This record gives sequence, structure tokens and C-alpha cells, in this order.
Amino acid sequence: MSISLAEAAPATVTLPKTHTYKTLDAWRGIASLWVVLFHSSAPLMDKYHLQSNPLYALPLSGYLGVWMFFVISGYCIAHAATQALARQNGLRTYVVARFRRIYLPCWFSLVLYIGLSTFATFLVAHSYLKSSVLAQRSILHHGILFYLSNVSFCYEVGFYALVGIAIAFTMRFGNGRTLLSGLHSLTIGSLIFFITAPHKIVYPFDYWPQFGFGILVYDLIKYGRQITKIAFGFTVTLFITFAWLHPTGVGYHGIGGRIPFLFGLLFAVTILLLHHYDDRLSRIPVIQWLSWLGLFSYSLYLTHVLVVGVVLQVLGRLHLEIPWLCVITSAVASVTFAYGFYQLFERPFTRKKQSVRALPEAGPV
Repeated sequence: MSISLAEAAPATVTLPKTHTYKTLDAWRGIASLWVVLFHSSAPLMDKYHLQSNPLYALPLSGYLGVWMFFVISGYCIAHAATQALARQNGLRTYVVARFRRIYLPCWFSLVLYIGLSTFATFLVAHSYLKSSVLAQRSILHHGILFYLSNVSFCYEVGFYALVGIAIAFTMRFGNGRTLLSGLHSLTIGSLIFFITAPHKIVYPFDYWPQFGFGILVYDLIKYGRQITKIAFGFTVTLFITFAWLHPTGVGYHGIGGRIPFLFGLLFAVTILLLHHYDDRLSRIPVIQWLSWLGLFSYSLYLTHVLVVGVVLQVLGRLHLEIPWLCVITSAVASVTFAYGFYQLFERPFTRKKQSVRALPEAGPV
């Protein structure tokens, strides 16, 4: 009968030293703030014709923050996956950690959205507020896919599931190098499919390349093997090839194409190069502030659309729809609310309970 590597390894071997990239939280902070600025600015564009205003050019590019998140997530999940191989119940620990990290805060935010949506519908019906997207989101009048997608169906979960399958396979038939090489092969295979049959890409592979690039960056920084360098070079070539051949989006959402792909490539290369200066950069005050913001970036992601909508409604009611005021007020209010949400509904589920006992090693990577 097959047994896992964790069960076969000697119990006296200690867990390898944890690898930390300190400024990744700062990049999370930048990405989350950029997305908030995008959603704060986008509703104003048609009304004020500000598309040509350079002050709004950067916020209107905030959708690219999503590609930053995918690269960062790939890096972090690669670390979590290799660490999972070093534990006797590694797969279970990996799954439970992802569940606690993703679903529980998400469900709390959904309860908040449901409550405020119902309240907004009431206010609009009695002419206290103008009609809004939130007020029009009637909870009881949607198809089954609407509820499934909000409760469980998202790209990060799809990525985590694929990595979980890879962990389960590796614990029976390989080691850490098997895991990372398999994930790199999946990235390269998806890119080849992107180039040859872009309109047949299905969930979650339409966003996997950015996530897979993050895994490659982790492997290069942590282990730096020659085979990984070759895979990295091949992946860069495929990224550029796809961007050259397909300027428009592909996949389920039709988002992507030349600019997001090249931006994702540039960001991945940037964090790879800046890793050498990580300790020095982490001591810069503005980086420390962005790192603080990055700690609750998931809460900011979950709640900012709601907060932005409320702020714009209030400012409209007060006849203060000044573009710069709307953007700044929305961003400040979103960050403030998200921090409170993080303290109440995210942080309690992300605290780690670590024991000091020796843990088995996963095997050579």
C-alpha cells in the first residue's frame, strides 16, 4: 500500500527555514489601493468626460491590480504547497487554511451585502436615495449560477483546487520538485493553448498563466535551479508571443490580451529582481505603510465596492459630486472600513497556531 512522503520521512528532521519575502505585502497594498481607485473613478467618467485627464489615467488602469494579485498569490501558494509536503497532514492543513482564509471572511461580507442591499432597496422605494446597482441587486431574483458564484465559485478557489490536487499526487508519487515542475508544466501548457486555441480556454485556466508565473518566481528565488531558469525563459517567450498575436481579451470574461499579459510579465520580473533588495526596501516608511495596507487587502477587496457605492450616493445627495473629492473620499472610507472588517471578520481566522515540535521534511526540491 502506498504511503505519503510525510509518513515515510523520519520524525526527527526539522522543518526547513520559512522563506519570507517581506515587501510582498506592500505590493498587495499597492494592488488593492489601485483597484479601489479604479472603482472610485470609473462611475465618474461618463458624467465628467475625464478620460483624457492625466490625473485619472492611473486610477482607470486599476484593473491591472488584479493581475498583480494573481502573480503574488501564485508565489504565496507555491510556498504554502511546498510547506504542506513537510507535514503529516499537509493536504488537510492546506485545505483548511485556504477555507478559513477565503470563505469565512467572504461569507461575512455577503451577509453585509445582503443586509445593505435590502436596506438600499427600501430607501429607493421611498425616494430617500437614487436608484443604484446595490439597490437593484434583488437577492431573490437571480439564477442558480449567481448564488453559486457568490458562495463558492471564483478563480482563486480554482487555482487552490488545482494546487491541492498536485499536492495530493506529490505526496504519493514524488517530492517537492515533482510538485513545482508539474505546476510549471501546467503553466507552459496553458500558455501554448492560449496561443493555439485562445477561444477554447475555460475556467480557471484563462487566468492561470499569471498565477503560474508567481509559482515560477517563487521557485527561482527559493531554489534557483537551472531547469527552472529554462522554464522561466520559455514562459517569458510564450507570454510575449501571446501578447503579440492576441491584442484583445480571451477566456470566460474576455479580459486579458496584450496589455494585461505584458503588465503581468513586467510585474513578475520586477518582484524577481527586487527580491535582492527586500530587506532594505522593507525598512522604508512608505513601504511599511503599504505593507500594513496589504495585511487587510483581502478585506479591502471584499468590501470596497460596497463602500464606494455608499460614498458616491451620499456625496451625490449632498451635491458634492466633485470628481477628485469622490475618488479621495471613496478610497479613504474604503480603507477605513476594510481595516475594521479585517479586525472583526478576517484576522480571527488567519491567526496561526504553531507548535514547536519537530516536523518531517518533504524531501529534496
